[in-house]
Amino acid sequence: MAGAVWRRGFHPPVHALLATLTIVCIGGSGALGWLAWQHLHALEQVGRQLAVTTRIQAVGIQLQRTLVEHLSDTSVSDPALMAALRRELEEIHALGLHLHPETGPRLAHLRGLLDEGTALAKPDLAGALSLVEQIVVDESRRQMEMLDRTHTEARLELEMATAILIVLLLAGGLGAGLVSRRILRPLVGLREMFDRLGRRDYSPLALAGVDASLEPLFENYNRLVARLEELEADHRLRAQSLEGEVALATQTLLEQQHTLARSERLAAVGEVAARLAHELRNPLAAVQMTLANLRDELVDEALEQRLELAMGELDRLTGLLNLRLSEARHSPEPPRPIHLRSLVDDLLALVRYQVPEKIALCARIEDDVDCWLPRDRLRQSLLNLVLNAVQAMGDGPGSIEISAQLDGDRLSIDVSDDGPGFPSELLASGPHPFVTRREGGTGLGLAVVRRFALDVGGELVLENLEPSGARARLVLPCSRG
Repeated sequence: MAGAVWRRGFHPPVHALLATLTIVCIGGSGALGWLAWQHLHALEQVGRQLAVTTRIQAVGIQLQRTLVEHLSDTSVSDPALMAALRRELEEIHALGLHLHPETGPRLAHLRGLLDEGTALAKPDLAGALSLVEQIVVDESRRQMEMLDRTHTEARLELEMATAILIVLLLAGGLGAGLVSRRILRPLVGLREMFDRLGRRDYSPLALAGVDASLEPLFENYNRLVARLEELEADHRLRAQSLEGEVALATQTLLEQQHTLARSERLAAVGEVAARLAHELRNPLAAVQMTLANLRDELVDEALEQRLELAMGELDRLTGLLNLRLSEARHSPEPPRPIHLRSLVDDLLALVRYQVPEKIALCARIEDDVDCWLPRDRLRQSLLNLVLNAVQAMGDGPGSIEISAQLDGDRLSIDVSDDGPGFPSELLASGPHPFVTRREGGTGLGLAVVRRFALDVGGELVLENLEPSGARARLVLPCSRG
């Protein structure tokens, strides 16, 4: 259960842990920085003192060289040398960098021995050399002591750094555990909660034993799932209602389509009847005129009565033909703006209920194809072409595609299938009413489509595809309004 990872337990405050880590880091860094600065200062001090000691050693070396050069003399009298050594000792004393407390007085005594106004006896020179050696020894000893202290402090600094690192590692481990317990595990629980929502499991979570900081989240989640359950119930009811309405609307549309198809077929029959009436009326008029002339020339009253009967029947037949021609005359459907993609989508959605599932229906029409055309007749023509393709494909699986291409002011609409194709006789002569090779067919479907195309100033082109299939192309004039 998702709630298992949310239960109460020992959770140190995150802010307390962060504050402790911050204090440890700042304190440790400050201590290490201060010690490093102290060590650097001490090393610089030792360096300067070593430089002073080196200069004192140089004075001793010079005195030793002078003593060697005057071994046979009782005294040394070299004013320039003594003056140079005295100035060097004065500069060393002025620096004040000696460590031993006796170094200052010894340097003053040494300067007195090297007074440039007197000759330096060899015993005094030897005493000055001994004094220099003593100064160097004492200063070197103090410098070694200072280096030992620096080494000890450096070791202490290393131990402090190691201790701080260990503390930081332990604190980091504690922080990682806290993050895992307080953040990562709740995130896992949150994922499980959303997985339940994905499975449409709207059961509420129990609040007993939940961490106090997470109780608002649980309460909001329970309110959410309660609301989602209500919405889901409303959605199911609405979906059922919509399914009923869609089924009713689909049934109504199918009935209207069938009615329209019957009307188109009757119109085609009426057209044939009108043509027959037109073709028969002229010969009948000639026959009627001939019979009238014969009647005027006959003297036999019995024959004249027979001709009158025949002429009466001809008058009645002519009247029937004129009535048929009058009924065939109707006002054509006016053109209206048509969004072809929407019209075809609606048509395929309707036809889907009449087509076996193994036959796929698809449309490949750009969204910007708009024309002024008789909407109902165009829709009925496309329906006839689709149903004709379905009937041609029979029980086999396949696909039917409606595509369109706009070229200037001409619109080409193709209805293609991968069935057996059109018969060669149909391709050679074109569609005609009541001419069909399909058992139970009337031959009116393609004839109605062809008549529609001719009425609007277009044409119907039939062709077979390779290696199999057929395509019926409606080429229609396209006016943008």
